[in-house]
Amino acid sequence: MQHIRLPSHARATILALLFLVGLSPAQAARTVIVDPTIQYQTVQGFGTDLSWWAHRVGGWSEPARSEVMKLVFDRQSGLGFTVVRYNIGGGENPQCTRGDHLSTRAKIEGFKPTESGPYDWTAAPNQRWVLEHCKEVYGVADFDANAISPPWWMTVSGCAAGADTPATPNLKEDCYDDFACYLADVIEHFRDEWGVTFGSLSPFNEPQMRWWVKGSAQEGCCYTRPLMDRMVRELGAELNSRGLPTTVCSPDNYAVATSVASYESYSRAARSHVGVISSHSYQGSLTDRYAFRDLLLSEQKAGMMSEVCQAGRPEGHTHTGMRCALEMAWQITTDIRDMGVAKWIMWTPVVDEFYNVNDVWNANDNWGPIHAYFTGPQAEQYWAAKELYGIAHYSRFIRPDDIIVEADDPRTLAAYDSSAGRLVIVTYNEGKVAVDYRYALSSVTQGEPLQAAPHRTTTAQSLERLPAIPLKAGVLSDTLPPQSITTYLIDSVGCGEIRRSRINDGVAGTSANQFDYHGEWEYARDATPTAYWTVVLDADYYKHYDAGPYSKDTHRSSTPDDAYVVRFHGTRIQLYGPKSNTHGIAAVSLDGGPETLVDCHSAETLDRVLLYSSPVLQKGPHALAVRVTGNRNPSAAAAYVSADEALVSE
Repeated sequence: MQHIRLPSHARATILALLFLVGLSPAQAARTVIVDPTIQYQTVQGFGTDLSWWAHRVGGWSEPARSEVMKLVFDRQSGLGFTVVRYNIGGGENPQCTRGDHLSTRAKIEGFKPTESGPYDWTAAPNQRWVLEHCKEVYGVADFDANAISPPWWMTVSGCAAGADTPATPNLKEDCYDDFACYLADVIEHFRDEWGVTFGSLSPFNEPQMRWWVKGSAQEGCCYTRPLMDRMVRELGAELNSRGLPTTVCSPDNYAVATSVASYESYSRAARSHVGVISSHSYQGSLTDRYAFRDLLLSEQKAGMMSEVCQAGRPEGHTHTGMRCALEMAWQITTDIRDMGVAKWIMWTPVVDEFYNVNDVWNANDNWGPIHAYFTGPQAEQYWAAKELYGIAHYSRFIRPDDIIVEADDPRTLAAYDSSAGRLVIVTYNEGKVAVDYRYALSSVTQGEPLQAAPHRTTTAQSLERLPAIPLKAGVLSDTLPPQSITTYLIDSVGCGEIRRSRINDGVAGTSANQFDYHGEWEYARDATPTAYWTVVLDADYYKHYDAGPYSKDTHRSSTPDDAYVVRFHGTRIQLYGPKSNTHGIAAVSLDGGPETLVDCHSAETLDRVLLYSSPVLQKGPHALAVRVTGNRNPSAAAAYVSADEALVSE
């Protein structure tokens, strides 16, 4: 989903409200309309992969390791993570011709060290300690798993780090079923012997990248898309044959667009085994993220952002600088709001201070919210960096079962806890000057006079609780300092029984809340700047964010009798779309009734115009059909009809 600009008439109403509380549009530098009645995905949780930090921290002495665990999983003083992703190691060949090449932090033991030998269920004790501790002490109950490489003896190169040459598949041709059995054996053992049930399992990690090469510093395995399809089918079939509740998570690519393309290349059989569509988000444009969100809604599957970290690289190494905290705020906001994911998983919350300071690739970086020495005279010393508080602005307050709701500012993420009536708003200001914000609560009922409880992080503050701010006529006003992140908690917020859903034209299918196209519809999507992990705050990701069609894409046709149908369950539907000199007349019918003609012509090009609004309907299943008539206003140059978005009231 995305947070979008409301139609002009709705924003005019909000601006009028600002005048009532003594603000002028000029003073309202940024007005954000927050509407908890427009709802998107339900949050499943924030969490962490256990590679590679758990392999090291789990072996620390007390009290250091328990103190770090508290920073990761405790909600009051730490990140409050509720999801853990366990790394099923492949284990490296002790006789590898490249010697002892794996980084110390990446030496994850496999549970079957040789092809002919038995399983070793004592392997990876440190990682398993972390898993057990967060389960028993912090009540973590949401577990997933991933495998970065097959066991070394299943590989062509005899090395779990990759093939002899870059971009070359490394799993032996006759071992796809063997690898599926190995993974299923591990999943089964965890459930039956250790009481841990994994909800999903990814059989590969960044499978199409070139850096999985024999002798490199970490495990990895390359797959082509046909081989990814094969591995997914083998693993899904094996899990199903054993009656395991674990589903396949895929494709886990490095970039968002690559994940979409990989999943779309899968066969119907492979897709049937994928229960969670996943991607890393080190690279992706605004439209890449929208495409991922639309894929989730078209496939009707949950989404996971399964790996990302930031390094605050331009700032240099620091424990107190805000750059990395702001990068992660950007990352979380865009991943959850624009990609529509239900789970957000960071790669590693604890990183070796030595690598952040001295490593050739990572020198002078800030990887991880917790910096720690793993070896040497300062071993087991650690520091909480500003990044920890930046992430905690989201993970402490946006909790499982909260619903992401409408907020039409690109730097704002809003979530609603309907059971508690609590609205959470998080905004970051990465700039060098303070910015006045006005948050206008739209379409809500409220109890006692509302007030917001702010929490703020700056260079001088770390999630500091600030004095309450009263709302005036439903508007929260505040000034956000430069280089800051602020979370507002607003209680006693309700929206009655109203719930509305936005449907983008890119959500295609025959189910409810999807566009079902008939005929030859042209698809157009705007190109938007790609943001890479190294420059996310400097990238022009938000360029023209508010301009153009919803989600930056449309379908259109001028062929008579081409049509689309939107099925929905609710009480009302509204269609928004463009008007221009090339648009003609559409015929709209509801539940097979008589057609209403809608003239989409305008001398001026307009986007997101309300084209049709149904009457209030009896709650239940309905279908809205839109047909291209081929007719046009005499002033129109063509007779196109476009599909852009629908707003359904449930």
